[in-house]
Amino acid sequence: MSPAIPKERGLLAIPSMALALRRELTPKTQTRRLAKFVALREGLNFGFSGLSADLAFTGVPSSGHVLYSRGGGSTWEQVTAPLHCPYGSVGDRLYVKETYALLSQYDHLSPSKAPRGSRVWYLADGPKPPEFGRTRVSIHMPRWASRTVLEITEVRVERVRNISLADIRAEGWPGVFVVFDDKDAQLRAARVWWQELWTRINGAESWERNDWVWVIGLRWVTP
Repeated sequence: MSPAIPKERGLLAIPSMALALRRELTPKTQTRRLAKFVALREGLNFGFSGLSADLAFTGVPSSGHVLYSRGGGSTWEQVTAPLHCPYGSVGDRLYVKETYALLSQYDHLSPSKAPRGSRVWYLADGPKPPEFGRTRVSIHMPRWASRTVLEITEVRVERVRNISLADIRAEGWPGVFVVFDDKDAQLRAARVWWQELWTRINGAESWERNDWVWVIGLRWVTP
């Protein structure tokens, strides 16, 4: 019996993070994406500090994640419907979709019609050589043009601001290459970088709400 083929899905990445995923030293090994839970009743305050995230059924990842709130008698009450990570589960693969261009002779073609295997320029790599045509947005990158494939190693849920220094490093923080005077200065710099990155992609409102996010562990694999 042949081994099962891992499921693959696309993962959008801004240029700096596309490069961080490919670094040989301290590569990006985590990504956080918004988790859009659906409340079981109207009026649920998703910002309530008493909420906690966990699997719907302990030890069963396929059951999905839910949010719980402490009810009467110190018991935990499920307050959202089970939510499954749209990026997959442990063992699934993600191919990175980044801003790119094809040779100018293919500018009149949609990405799906361009010849498979033709040369690709990636915005993350710097100035575009003259032989390449119009710049194309990452969401339309075809699978064959992706140069980075990742395997999911972990899936969990937490709030976006509840992130450790180690996880900020795993998110691709370039400060890992900087020498700091003390640990407090390092932590402050890391948190500033993380806040700026998150708000640039998801907006300041998401940061202020301290939104719930998927924390997805990643491992680079050969395409």
